[in-house]
Amino acid sequence: MRWRVMVELTGQDGTVRTHEVSAGGNPTTEHSSATIGLTLADGKRTLAGLQDDLVRAQTEEYCRGRRRCPRCGSQRPLKDVRTRRLLSLFGTVEVRAPRFLPCRCGDEASHAVALHLKVRRPNERFQGLALALNLRICI
Repeated sequence: MRWRVMVELTGQDGTVRTHEVSAGGNPTTEHSSATIGLTLADGKRTLAGLQDDLVRAQTEEYCRGRRRCPRCGSQRPLKDVRTRRLLSLFGTVEVRAPRFLPCRCGDEASHAVALHLKVRRPNERFQGLALALNLRICI
């Protein structure tokens, strides 16, 4: 008997992807207690394949959502794509994850600005720290 395990993934946009996770079987026609069911190796391979497919699909969907600018709705420019290792309960999955530049509309430019500390009445304790950190104290 031959068998196949397929996974069908439906994205938020309604696209359906079908992928074969694992296949196997026993070519002999004789069955015994040793040949019935999945072997441990088949079970581990099937579970690892399912985990790999799910994590990759979820990562792709997450990255597609993060690429869109929340302010103007356009796609942010791509900085680079790197391989990341995600540790899960069922093993390590390597995914290719993009990094994005800030949007050209300027919404994220405010997050990249250096921190400025403004204190109404500076305390003597903090003046030395402010000087050491090169911070501007406003009175």
